[in-house]
Amino acid sequence: MRNKELKVGDKVWINSAYMAISSGYIVKSVKKSKTLVTVTCEGDEYNGKPYDLIMYGHCNSRLLSGYDRKYGRDDITYTCDYSLIQKKSDAFDYEQKQLHAGRALLEIVKYFK
Repeated sequence: MRNKELKVGDKVWINSAYMAISSGYIVKSVKKSKTLVTVTCEGDEYNGKPYDLIMYGHCNSRLLSGYDRKYGRDDITYTCDYSLIQKKSDAFDYEQKQLHAGRALLEIVKYFK
């Protein structure tokens, strides 16, 4: 799914490994302006009050960028395509397996020195 295909009721997730499919933010509105998409989502509560997340992205992209008051950061990347999160999780698992295999090999080499 691309940003231009988003509609009210769809979900947007933080672009990070191991995000649950149920943890996404629900889209409240989508505004398209030439090649830019502005997406407004229902955010979590901050200081006891609900707030809206406003994200921006290119129409043909699957990534959005926005500011989240809860985390106090403006460099958070969101995605409207859950398959990107699954790919990121698989890549992280593969890297961890390679890391553990390398450490085990080093331990064997140290043992026989």
